[in-house]
Amino acid sequence: MDHQLKGVTVGQFRATLLQAVDRIDVVRPEALREPVSLWLRAVEAEAQQWRHLLGRPVVSAWNAALAILSEA
Repeated sequence: MDHQLKGVTVGQFRATLLQAVDRIDVVRPEALREPVSLWLRAVEAEAQQWRHLLGRPVVSAWNAALAILSEA
């Protein structure tokens, strides 16, 4: 399994996570909205220091953000 995002810059990654947070209302059940939003914001805040997108949390956050955006 690949644990990095190829072709995605840190800036693109952060912007995508924040876009997903803006559209968090599509997450069901509603009780998951706050925890998912907090998680995405935490990963985005941490990513400000990164030069490369590596590690399982990056791929998980990216996939979650893309799923949210696909429903928006």
